[in-house]
Amino acid sequence: MHVTTKTTSAPAAFLRGRLYVDSVLIDPSSASDTLTDGDFSQFQKRIAHSRGKFALIVVKGGELWAAVDRVRSTPLFYGIADDDCFVSTDPYWVRERVADSRIDPQAATELWYMLYVLRDGTLSSGVKQLRPGEVLRVKMDAAGPQPSTHSCFSYVGAKDSLYDKAALLEELDRLHVTVFEELLASTQGRPIAVPLSGGLDSRLLACMLRRVGARDVFCFTYGRPGNIEVQTSREVAEFLGYPWLFVPYQRKDWIAANFRQARRRFIRYASQLCALPPLLEDWLAVGVMKRDHAVPPDTVFCPGHTAVYSAGRRALASAGQASCPSALARNILRANSPRLRWTRPDRPMLLHLQTQIERTLRELAGVAGDRTWNPGAMLEAWNWCERQTKRIINMVRAYEFWGYSWRIPLWDDRLMDFWAKIPSPLRLNKTLYRRYLTCFSESRFFGLFNGLRSDGATDPLPKVRRSDVLRRAFQRHSLGRYFLAEKHMEHLLAGSCLDFLHTVGRRIFSTEPVTSPWLLLEQEGIEGIWQ
Repeated sequence: MHVTTKTTSAPAAFLRGRLYVDSVLIDPSSASDTLTDGDFSQFQKRIAHSRGKFALIVVKGGELWAAVDRVRSTPLFYGIADDDCFVSTDPYWVRERVADSRIDPQAATELWYMLYVLRDGTLSSGVKQLRPGEVLRVKMDAAGPQPSTHSCFSYVGAKDSLYDKAALLEELDRLHVTVFEELLASTQGRPIAVPLSGGLDSRLLACMLRRVGARDVFCFTYGRPGNIEVQTSREVAEFLGYPWLFVPYQRKDWIAANFRQARRRFIRYASQLCALPPLLEDWLAVGVMKRDHAVPPDTVFCPGHTAVYSAGRRALASAGQASCPSALARNILRANSPRLRWTRPDRPMLLHLQTQIERTLRELAGVAGDRTWNPGAMLEAWNWCERQTKRIINMVRAYEFWGYSWRIPLWDDRLMDFWAKIPSPLRLNKTLYRRYLTCFSESRFFGLFNGLRSDGATDPLPKVRRSDVLRRAFQRHSLGRYFLAEKHMEHLLAGSCLDFLHTVGRRIFSTEPVTSPWLLLEQEGIEGIWQ
C-alpha cells in the first residue's frame, strides 16, 4: 500500500486489514465511500472509537491522514521529500522516495541494545513509523508538507479502587465468548491453526475455540523432540479433541538452499528497518509445514499473544522503587537490554537510550491524563507501546511471509479496554487472569486449568529433584541454551559448537543467556537488516 499526497485529487481511502466502525466491518473496496466524510477531527474521533487490526490512509482536500490500530499490527511508515509526503506499509519504498541511504547511528544503537528502534524512528533518519493507536495528519502549505501525530488510545491502567471480582470475571468471560464467536464467523469456515505451546494463553485460545464450536482446528508445536513443551502441547490438543502436529527442528531444513534464500527475504520483510525480525522459530515451522503440504493454503493462524501483562512481583517491586520517569527509564533499560551486561556504549549513547525511554514514559503519562506517578502502570504502558507491539505482535509477519492469514483474538480491542480499566495489582502477574481460569476451569474450560493456582503455581507441588534444579540452571547458561534449549534455534543459528563458542566469545563466562535474537543480530549485523 503506497500513497502520497499527490496520489489522487478526489477524496480516497486505502485500507488494509479489518476495520470496524460502529460495529460494522468496512469493505476495503468501498472504504472511500465511508471513511472520507468529515474533517480531520471527525476522522480522529472515528479512529478512536473504531476497532480491529488495520492500517488506513486517507487523501482528502490536499491533506493526508493515516492511522494504525492499537497494537500496530500492520505498521505504516512515512517520509517527506520534494514537497510531497510518502506513506506506505513498506519502509524500503519510503526510503527510496526520500533518497536516504545512510544508517542513523543513534537508531542503530537503539536496535543493537533493545532489539528495536525506540519511539517513531527507524534505521533511516528520513523514515518515521506510526506508533500504536496513532493518527498522522499531513497538511500542505507554502513551506511544504507539515506532518503531525496524535495519540488516540491510552493503555495506562486504572487507579486502585473498589471492585467486584465476581462481576469482573463474568464480564471477562462474556467478552471472550463475543470475541471468539466473531473470530469464528470471520474465518468463514477456513481451517484454523493454533501454535500450541501448552502455556496459559495458547491453552485458553484452544479452549475458547472449542467452546464456540470451531470444528476445523488443528494445533501444532515445534522444537527439540521430547521437550516438555512438546509433551504438554500434545496432551492439551488430545484432551480438547483437536489434531496435533509436531515440527522437529532439523539442521538439514535450516541449511537447505530454498530456506537460506527465504530467510534473507524474511529478515528484510519482517525487520521493516525498525526491529530485529521476530523469532525465527515460527517462520521455520510454518515454512516446513507449507513445504510438506501439511497446512491448507487458506489456513488462518491464531497465536496466543495476549493483552494481559505478565510482569511478576520482581518487576513490580523494581518499578515501585522508581520515584520518577528517569529512574523508571533506567530500570527498563537494565531489564530489557541484557547486552548492556556484556558491553556498554559510550556515555552519550547510554544517556540517549535512557532519554528516549523517559520521553516515551512522560508522553504516555500525559496521554493518560494522570497527574499522579504510578510506576507499575507506566511500566505496563511502556511494555505495550514498545516491546509488545514491535517485538511480540510483529511475530505475525512469519505467517504473512508464507502467504497465510492471521488473527490475534486475545489482543482484541474490547479485551484491551477491559484490561485497561482493571487496577494494576489485578493485572500484574496475571492475578485476575489466573483467577478467571481457575474459577471457570471445571464449568467452562473442560477442567483444563484444574491444577492451576491463582499465584501461578500448580497444586499439588511436584517434588523438585536436584537433577532438575541443575538442569534448569544449566539451561539458562549460554552452553545450556545451545545443547538443551527446547526450541533448538540457538543450535540451528550457530551451527557447530565451535562456531557457537566463536560467536559468543567471552560471554560464555556470563550467566546471562545468549538467545537466538542476539545470535541473529551478531550474524546479520545492522547492515543485514538495512539491506
